[in-house]
Amino acid sequence: ASIYFNIVLTGAAFFIGPIVFRAVLNKLVNKRFNKFDSDYPAFLSSLVGLLKTGMSVLTAIDAAAEGLDENSLVKQEVKQMSERLRLGVPEEKSIGSFGEDVYHPEIELFVQALLLSKRVGGNLSDTLDRLAKQVRKRQYFRSSANAAIGLQKGSVFLILFLLVFMVGYLSFAFPEAIIGAIKHPVGWQVWQFSILLICAGLFWIKQVTKLKI
Repeated sequence: ASIYFNIVLTGAAFFIGPIVFRAVLNKLVNKRFNKFDSDYPAFLSSLVGLLKTGMSVLTAIDAAAEGLDENSLVKQEVKQMSERLRLGVPEEKSIGSFGEDVYHPEIELFVQALLLSKRVGGNLSDTLDRLAKQVRKRQYFRSSANAAIGLQKGSVFLILFLLVFMVGYLSFAFPEAIIGAIKHPVGWQVWQFSILLICAGLFWIKQVTKLKI
């Protein structure tokens, strides 16, 4: 049986490693994105309010971050930026490194707004206010899309559950049919190939429903 087991899975093994590694990496990236995104709009709104009171930009950034939870990723990024400034790193370089290890589309807009404000002036509070509204809109659209996709995924997993239930029922009612298929060389190959197709289908569903809003 091990010979037949290797025939199908040997070919699949070349793809399983990269796929699993990519899935784990994407999960970690998305987890970090969500952790940052959960506090980002509140941070921007607080920063806008502080800037309108006449507070300097860097002081306002520190003050806005202080109002966040201690484990907030936004607060950690602000602390790192302040630490770079304290150690003598140039201001533009310190600001430019804000959130550099977080995959978030609005971080670059925030950084560029700060740098342009330093270079040419302008009303930074209005720019950041529009950015905060944009981030909130993206959050709303993302949650709505995820809810709709969740319904479709639920249907797929229901079908998968019924398939597993049918196999379990056949194993209980007609065990000789299932055992005979597994022990037969061709049947064992079919079992392997079917399981691989199901796994490939689940992976494909994950890929086509992955949204970047």
